[in-house]
Amino acid sequence: MKSSTFQLTVISILVALLILMTVTGIGYIPVGPFKLTRLTLPVAIGAAVCGVKAGLVLGTVFGLTSFATGLFGLDALGALLIGLGWKQAVLLFITCLVPRIACGLVPALLHKAIKPKNHTVADAVTCGAVALLNTALFLGFFWVCFLSDLKNDPQVLNLFGGAVESFGKLFAIFAGWNAVIEIGVNLVLGTAICKALQPVAARLQLDK
Repeated sequence: MKSSTFQLTVISILVALLILMTVTGIGYIPVGPFKLTRLTLPVAIGAAVCGVKAGLVLGTVFGLTSFATGLFGLDALGALLIGLGWKQAVLLFITCLVPRIACGLVPALLHKAIKPKNHTVADAVTCGAVALLNTALFLGFFWVCFLSDLKNDPQVLNLFGGAVESFGKLFAIFAGWNAVIEIGVNLVLGTAICKALQPVAARLQLDK
């Protein structure tokens, strides 16, 4: 199997996994009005094993599937925001897509920089960074884009059980210890899977 074929195969499998996890709902864990996601794991594996292009592709697919959950009514908050009007729909698209592209691309670049020094550390940093960036950037974008709705829109207030007056409260509702668990799972499971795939990638001398 050539390097390019291996990369394409791994990326295709991970893309299919992202879509399957979204459609079946197993990729998301309901936490109040939000949902924690397990989709950061395939993104992390692809970014670590196949490099920057894979991180970019998988991050983009992650973002698109995230927006699709609201568009097709699989996510209550996303569906509500889209239903509020075209402005909220566009802002939600940006909020879903941009952070997820970053959480695939930036960790892949980190992996490329750290790998020559210590491959295992590079895998661990990448897997942890994907989950961390996803949570931090998504919440940051959500706070900036929907601040007015979080404080004033009756439907949003009802879903959240009242006004969300600070970013700290938004973080507590969405993440808290659950985000720590998500990062931990990525670190342990993601690093183990990457390590298992390392010999194959090394033999093919993947150009990242």
